[in-house]
Amino acid sequence: MLDPAIAMSLLDVTKEQLTDFDVDKHIGKINSDLIGQLMESLVYQSLIVYADALDAHLCHFRDSKGRHEIDFILQKGRKLILFEVKTNFNVKDSYVRHLNWFEEIAGEEYQISKVLLNTGQVAYQRQEDKVQVVPIAMLGL
Repeated sequence: MLDPAIAMSLLDVTKEQLTDFDVDKHIGKINSDLIGQLMESLVYQSLIVYADALDAHLCHFRDSKGRHEIDFILQKGRKLILFEVKTNFNVKDSYVRHLNWFEEIAGEEYQISKVLLNTGQVAYQRQEDKVQVVPIAMLGL
């Protein structure tokens, strides 16, 4: 993980671009999803502080075949909060499929909450799968 503010500054991303969500998803030829990785780094910085304050464990999950991935898992005892991070304000079923898959396989053993962090401006709960949709900006509140 790296400090996303320093990286964005080096890439000449302006405050206005960030405020208006007007940052190109693909920057340069080196990495096709740099903004997504920088956003995950920003989220990590907040979640690791919360994990420490709660005496909880923060980790990442990817299955052995690479088919399923959870960006972050916050665990305290038998309680898990699964996080998916997206740089899009839209919410698509495909964005939460890994969260729902993980709940299916571990839901009997753990109490699971699912969170989609995105660049939207409104927090709400999806009715169909109980995923909490939360703007990334709310992490700083």
